[in-house]
Amino acid sequence: LMINHGYDVIEKFDAKEGMQLNSSGELRSNLQYSPNQLHDYYATKGVAINVIDMTDTSQPVKDRDINDADFVKKIHDDTTIARAYNLRSMQILKRPLIKAFENKFMNGHQSRIINAHPGDVVSFPGTNIAFWARMKKSFNNVWTLHVIDEGIDTGDFLDRTSKVLKSGKSLLQDMLTMATPAASMIVNDVTMFFAGSPRMATPQNKNLKPAKNYTYATHDEWLDAHKNKIHFVKPQTYINALAMEYTGSMTSERSIELQRALATATLDWQNNYLSIYQAQYNTHPPDYDPNNPGAYFVQIPPPYKPPAHTNTNIGPSHP
Repeated sequence: LMINHGYDVIEKFDAKEGMQLNSSGELRSNLQYSPNQLHDYYATKGVAINVIDMTDTSQPVKDRDINDADFVKKIHDDTTIARAYNLRSMQILKRPLIKAFENKFMNGHQSRIINAHPGDVVSFPGTNIAFWARMKKSFNNVWTLHVIDEGIDTGDFLDRTSKVLKSGKSLLQDMLTMATPAASMIVNDVTMFFAGSPRMATPQNKNLKPAKNYTYATHDEWLDAHKNKIHFVKPQTYINALAMEYTGSMTSERSIELQRALATATLDWQNNYLSIYQAQYNTHPPDYDPNNPGAYFVQIPPPYKPPAHTNTNIGPSHP
């Protein structure tokens, strides 16, 4: 939602009003920013960020393929690159890229690619982990930091962070609650690496891992999840949460325009999904009640209306 519809809104406002910074001219810790905003901000600090839209087919393939030979060579030859972090990447990192990092050293320490895995890397390797943690009745939401090797989530273990799973939360809420502690794990790893005392990596106990990696749920598994009151996302709640995360407000023009853009896109998606689901399964999605469709579809907020001007210089009243 943010990549396709939200970033344009907040970047448009920033082009007109400037970035939302604190009184010291620094990023506000309670807000999120777009990649382009971070690029522009850190450029003023002398830090280069290379932003590539992997879905933009007008960009050369070599710029969108992390395993491209030219990119791998660039990593291999660049002595200033010390460590890499893989966050929610949908590309499999192949042997040449992994070796390009492993063959590099900084201050005597081997460079590696580190993966932030959204689950317990031993109990829940693979993907769609928030779903499986709920389905397997796990008590905790766990994220782990591990070294990337040529297997899938088999690399040496570095760190883990955990929060108790609370009833009634959507799977997306489960994911988002882990953003801050997961970021803290990465900050700690960076700090220790550049301090010359990187965290010791511990081989995983392969005997504790399941027989196969977890994958995306089947349709029947999603139906079972719904029966167990497990939901992927609560759209209206999520839109409001995003607006607050990116604007720090629910009533400003910036926030209202962001809510409208996200709600419009979500409503389009819901209508498309409804027709596709009905065509494929000859029934309604389990969240949809034909007798109460308004409970399923998100509501698009009305356009922003500036607050009425109030005259505080009021003289004596007259009959």
